[in-house]
Amino acid sequence: MLYILKSIFYTFFPKKCICCGNILQTDEKFMCQKCNDLYPYPDKIEYKEEFFAPLAPYMADICILGHYHILKQPVLKFKFNSNVFCGRLLTDMFCGKLKRQQWINDIDYIVPVPLHKKKLRKRGFNQSQVIARMIGKSLNIPVQADNLRRIKNTYDQHLSRGSQRYDNVKGAFALKDIALFKNKSILLVDDVITTCSTSVECCKVLKQCEGIKIYIGAIASDRKIL
Repeated sequence: MLYILKSIFYTFFPKKCICCGNILQTDEKFMCQKCNDLYPYPDKIEYKEEFFAPLAPYMADICILGHYHILKQPVLKFKFNSNVFCGRLLTDMFCGKLKRQQWINDIDYIVPVPLHKKKLRKRGFNQSQVIARMIGKSLNIPVQADNLRRIKNTYDQHLSRGSQRYDNVKGAFALKDIALFKNKSILLVDDVITTCSTSVECCKVLKQCEGIKIYIGAIASDRKIL
């Protein structure tokens, strides 16, 4: 009976791929096979100096779930439409990839890229912090969301281009307690990495902490991986 009701329901309200919007086949859950084949970055990103050159001097390693041009729709729904379902689905997939990283068990804190308090009040939530807390709960790693602070209310990065993005976030971050991250391994979490400008500014501040090791994780990036 339940199977019949579901069949009737999905006849009128078919399930659609969260990425491209195409109607899903019976054996497809949230993402069509075409998008599923296209979205992933490899588990191990080689040639980091080439693909993420601005971050190479600061980070120990990086983990990205998938390409932004494939995951754009669910990322935007989560970020700007408060679609928690999309955020949870993306983070669940991301946690699966993080579990395969050799360094994940060495992480002391997960640190989300912070929002300025004015933007936080306007948007209502920090998507990077939500992602970080979901990861922390799934992998049993503490989240430290108060030590790295955004002290400059910047424009949204998607409104800027090229070098403007670096100017926009220059001097935007500060640490509350430098000693807290001394000799710690942290996972810096953001939703999307494009020019790397935001992550670079965060890393510059975090590198004030003696002995810190910085790993970076993001749901999506538009940086090409061959």
